[in-house]
Amino acid sequence: MRSFLRKLFQKPETELVRYYDSTTKTVVRIPKAELGPGVVLVRVQGDSEPMYAESAALLSGPVHHSCLSDELRASIAILAADLADVSPRSAAEWEDGFRRDRDPERELAGWLHLSAILKVMTTRFGYGPAEKKECFRVLVACFTGSRNTVRERSDPKLLPTAQVDQAIKYFFEGGYE
Repeated sequence: MRSFLRKLFQKPETELVRYYDSTTKTVVRIPKAELGPGVVLVRVQGDSEPMYAESAALLSGPVHHSCLSDELRASIAILAADLADVSPRSAAEWEDGFRRDRDPERELAGWLHLSAILKVMTTRFGYGPAEKKECFRVLVACFTGSRNTVRERSDPKLLPTAQVDQAIKYFFEGGYE
């Protein structure tokens, strides 16, 4: 009986994840539930295990591509315009980021996928600016980490659970067209 009661009232085990603390410049383990918005899953060269870090604390990598094709640049301009109200970066800033990616075509395809889902969700559910930004955060969490940590890292409060589920499903499984 005692073991039954202990199991019944015992707190669930807290899942700890690796987290780069930019203040102390160390890798620590924190409860997964404490991951906040803006946290991305990263893999550091030479380190076999991924870790979470604040995206704002990450440094830009070196430029891998001195220029991008006209086709990519045109798609980047469309992306910048489509995401201007949720991620106010100029096309030049987006392009600079893509030039630093090892595979800019693949990275851009991911962002275009995210943007298309955001457009569908916004139209379908009539999102205002706050809901659209929250949906964007959910989709960025999909893009930057594993499916099972999206809610913890995006911390949705405005969107109904069913809509958050739908955005996650669309990102990982498609079918939104």
